[in-house]
Amino acid sequence: MLSKIVRFIFIAIASCTLIFSLFAAPSYSHPHLSADSKVGLNSIGAVKIGMTIKEAETASRTKLISEPITHHIARIYYRRWHPDKRVLSGVDFIVFCDDEVCSHENISRIEISNPKIATISKIKIGDAIAKVKSTYPNRIEDIYGMVNYTKLEALLFKPSNRAEQNYLWFDLADGKVKNYRMGTSDSIYAIDNCLKITNLIDSFLSNFAIAFKSL
Repeated sequence: MLSKIVRFIFIAIASCTLIFSLFAAPSYSHPHLSADSKVGLNSIGAVKIGMTIKEAETASRTKLISEPITHHIARIYYRRWHPDKRVLSGVDFIVFCDDEVCSHENISRIEISNPKIATISKIKIGDAIAKVKSTYPNRIEDIYGMVNYTKLEALLFKPSNRAEQNYLWFDLADGKVKNYRMGTSDSIYAIDNCLKITNLIDSFLSNFAIAFKSL
């Protein structure tokens, strides 16, 4: 009789534990975000452009950390989110904001600086320009510098499907991919071009001030 009671108690406890785990633990159907996650025109792994930060966390089973400030360049507000660098480094999710509060949390751009992470077509940091162009034949546009118009600074992949609004941008250094990013046609140019223009203006004003003092 005692053994039956003990058995009943054991089964009851096991059943309660199982039920609690099913309801208490979050249910995920996607893999973790890792260096093995592949990059497409609109995603890295299960995280897609347009997702909110919470949706991205659920999809990737990865906690995302926000930088403490909202950046501001030429009236463009944005905030960076990234996984804990002890889990995965070199992946940033960019959220563009209407103001410094940055209540809007939809991802518009994803930046990759981790040399282990590759695109679906197996392009990664360190690959030569020729490899990128041969991987995406007739889909690559050369991007030259704002100051030195003969210097090739980046490669832009435009999808053949006009309905696809996301682009893939490869920054270059010494003839190789330095880092890359994907995002909407607007966000792919944002921040960087504004920063370059701001730096050009600052440089011009600085040189003008020096020339004026020498008069």
